[in-house]
Amino acid sequence: MVSVSAVIPTYNGTRYLVDAVQSALTQTYELLEIIVVDDGSEADIEKILAPFFPKVKYVRQENAGPAAARNHGISIAKGDLIALLDDDDMWHPTKTAVQVQRMIENPECGLVYSYQELIDEQGRVIPNEAPTEFPSGSVYREFLTKNRIGTPSATLIRREVFEKIGLFDETRECISCEDYDLWLRISGNFDVMFCPGTLVSYRVRNSGISQNLDKHLKAHHYVFNKLISQHIESPKLTDREFYAAFGFNLHHTLKRFAYGYYYIVENRTKARCLMLAVLRKHPFCLKDILYFIIFSMPDPLFRVLRKTKQELADACLSLQLKS
Repeated sequence: MVSVSAVIPTYNGTRYLVDAVQSALTQTYELLEIIVVDDGSEADIEKILAPFFPKVKYVRQENAGPAAARNHGISIAKGDLIALLDDDDMWHPTKTAVQVQRMIENPECGLVYSYQELIDEQGRVIPNEAPTEFPSGSVYREFLTKNRIGTPSATLIRREVFEKIGLFDETRECISCEDYDLWLRISGNFDVMFCPGTLVSYRVRNSGISQNLDKHLKAHHYVFNKLISQHIESPKLTDREFYAAFGFNLHHTLKRFAYGYYYIVENRTKARCLMLAVLRKHPFCLKDILYFIIFSMPDPLFRVLRKTKQELADACLSLQLKS
């Protein structure tokens, strides 16, 4: 029987940690171990987990970030396969069983992933349109165009993968993109397989590191620079293939952050700068030109546009809930 170790990093995860742990304990495929790594929390995580001892192993480290916490758990795990679970996400009962079977059927596969359903802070499912395709096999070029895995909680990884390509990048500048950096390194060296089914619930929260646009943008730049260095040193694709996929990713990433700065944090100066960078690379895209014009609007017009956009979004959501 293939053994599976669950690794759950946490930092002050007092609100949802118990739900995450219980979702691991109720897997239909028996886990070898469940390791919770406390990343220097101020809260008494050990006390919260005490009712689950000895089924759950508690480990504490000095605060060093989520990548270091995951790496600590992976380094002490004994399973053939590593299943990562963030402390605010949840697995559905058959998640491990289905993904293990997918892994067994594909011996060349280093990582199995699934698409996650979205839930809000109260655990209610958020209507969401899934991507139309989920690449499997030799997927480095597809993963280079964009991150295909929404959360580490949706993955199952062979131990030998980490032995070959290393662990999560613990560099502070990489925080919030350390998972994408790892998926790129894995897909450049192993097959990656998609596993269908609703197996993971990803919690969308109003706060958290992924909501900090400045840090998140810097993390993307860090990973992009690292990608170019890795390609120069040890190319997985031809220059033409690499830079076409990389350019596509960079283009859409800059646009996504421009929208975020404009609509979420209302930093229109930053939004215009990012859209200008987009236009320098693709000066003839009419949609990008239109957005740059919108981002350059005076404040009164911006507020009207923002209100109208929100009203349309609310109306669309209402229709989805009724259907």
